[in-house]
Amino acid sequence: MNAEERKQVEIEKIFDTILPVGISYEEGYSNLDKYQGKYKNEVAGMFAYELQQSYCAGYYKYEKKQSSIHDIRKELYIKICDKYLTLDGCLEAPIYSFFKGDNKKVLKQLDEFLEKNHDKSGKTVPSESDFCVLFLDYYKNAFDGFWKGFAEIAKKYNYKECAELAALMDEFYSCEDNRSGIEVLLNYTQLHHECIMPYEILGFLYSEEKMWYNAIQCFEKIIDKGCLFYPHDLEFALAWAYGKVKEYKNEEIAYRNCLDCKSDIGNALNNLGYCLYRQKRYQEAIEIFLRCVKEERDLAWAPNNLVRTYIRSGQYSTAREFVETHDYKISKALLEQLDKKPKKDVPVDIVTVGDDEDGMEDEDSIPVSVEVDEVKPKFFENKNQFTSEKVLEDELTARLENGQELFGLNLHIYRKKGDYYGRQYPCANGKWRLDILCEDDDENLYIIELKKDSGYDDAFEQTRQYVDWFEKHKVKKGRNVYGIIVLNSPKKKVIEKVRSDNRIRLFEYQIAYREIK
Repeated sequence: MNAEERKQVEIEKIFDTILPVGISYEEGYSNLDKYQGKYKNEVAGMFAYELQQSYCAGYYKYEKKQSSIHDIRKELYIKICDKYLTLDGCLEAPIYSFFKGDNKKVLKQLDEFLEKNHDKSGKTVPSESDFCVLFLDYYKNAFDGFWKGFAEIAKKYNYKECAELAALMDEFYSCEDNRSGIEVLLNYTQLHHECIMPYEILGFLYSEEKMWYNAIQCFEKIIDKGCLFYPHDLEFALAWAYGKVKEYKNEEIAYRNCLDCKSDIGNALNNLGYCLYRQKRYQEAIEIFLRCVKEERDLAWAPNNLVRTYIRSGQYSTAREFVETHDYKISKALLEQLDKKPKKDVPVDIVTVGDDEDGMEDEDSIPVSVEVDEVKPKFFENKNQFTSEKVLEDELTARLENGQELFGLNLHIYRKKGDYYGRQYPCANGKWRLDILCEDDDENLYIIELKKDSGYDDAFEQTRQYVDWFEKHKVKKGRNVYGIIVLNSPKKKVIEKVRSDNRIRLFEYQIAYREIK
């Protein structure tokens, strides 16, 4: 070990005494103020970086999740920079200005930093990963004009990929909702197939929209390659999505991978236990929840889940003993369930089904209620219709993902590893976005085009184009491609066109309300 390495080790030891595990950043800052030994500025730099990372990591938009705790961290970071650090000319200078709200300086300081570190030979240029680590991780949804301005700076130094990514983020952060953001990112991925960061953000956007299979497809594609998020963040998000679609084995693997990446990540251990519980592996779940209690982690959930698992596995006396000997807040519904149980334990195979989930109905089990019938050779009066294609899409997607027969066919939404999921499927280099792409058991493809009403004269032509393109570019040899149009009150012209092409079928949806007496 050379002198510089020994110095770094000593600095890290001092830092560990200033900010030991288990104390708050405020206490650590107080310790730093009191410390009068050597390497104080270097230790302060480590502290500033720790605060910087804790403020920035795990987000693609600051305002979505951040809290007052993050504001405190930002304030402490600014205090440390003001008191102990010299930032001129380094990467921290524009970050400090941005955190402080001095927006006029940020782009100028970034330009100065890039000019100072620019490799004039052109052999070294920032990669997509560099873009995320050096820039996007800090500025995210920065002030208006930031990303556009940064794109111009990147062009100045011939950093083509950085310029393209900055332009992408400028467009993305200008979007007013998740759906338009998804559209922007998908268009980019169609032109940049090897990119990673847009898929990371897409996965989280799809999760917010509860488009779980789309999220899974994105996370699976880049799970071991993250640029913007840490591996444990991506594994956690993937596990959560698997849980939502009841793929419990995959959920379990993802939570275990998450814990392997970062053993102390919040709620992952509890969620692993709950995943085992939902697989009816009760004793394994109990061991996980007891570990949570012992290690004092995930306590907002783990004690309740432990009691729930004791009840579900017939261990009533053990559940009562836990409740009586601990001060954890157990839900009223669980306590009411426990009161109704026998004093003695019973074998798990005769426990009343339905005790789990606090007696609540699983939201995924609620049946859908819209009839979809094939068009008959006569015209219908105007009927109730959906308010948007998205509502119709959600309805049909729910049926398909629940394995229900649809259109007289046994279809499942297209899902191939390394490709896009079949809901809002992009194709033709971003030219088209299919509503739903399905397969049957023989791997024939079905393109489902949804329209909320009959005012779409181009529905047939649009679907025909899709079918033609897939026949030429996508379908496997020996397999077929079909189109299915779904709308309300189709016009005669559309019906006649559909009848002229035996690859395409037309269905009318109707919304029915039936009183229960």
